[in-house]
Amino acid sequence: MKQVEIEDGENLWVVETTVEGSKVVLCVGVDESGAENLLRDLSKRFPSIWPELDRIMRTGFEEYGHSEDYPPESFVVSASRMTPGVYMGDESSFVLRFEFAVEKFSESIPIYDFFLNDDLAVVHHQPVF
Repeated sequence: MKQVEIEDGENLWVVETTVEGSKVVLCVGVDESGAENLLRDLSKRFPSIWPELDRIMRTGFEEYGHSEDYPPESFVVSASRMTPGVYMGDESSFVLRFEFAVEKFSESIPIYDFFLNDDLAVVHHQPVF
C-alpha cells in the first residue's frame, strides 16, 4: 500500500493487485475516515467478491453492446464508505466505482458502481455508459 498524489492535488491510498489476468488498482482518498484500514480490508477480501462483480460487469457490457471491450487490461476502483441519508446510503455501507479506459468508448467514460453491505455483498449496481 502506498500513498500517491493525483493531478488535482488529492492524495490517495493505493494498492495494486491482479485478478484473472487484469490489473486492479484499488484507491481510497486519504481524507476518508479509516482509509488505510478500509483499503487493507478491501484488498484482502477483493478476490472473494471478484467473481460476482465480474459476472455483473460482463453482463452489463454485453447488454450495452460492448462485450468485445470486456475485460479490460486494467481497472481503477475507487472505494468509499456510504453516508446515511444519501442515495443508497441507508441500504449499503460501501461503494466501489470501476472506471475504464476512455479511448475504447466514443461518448463517455464508462463507470460501474457497486453498492455493498458490511459483508461486501452487492445490494445494488449500476453501469454508466
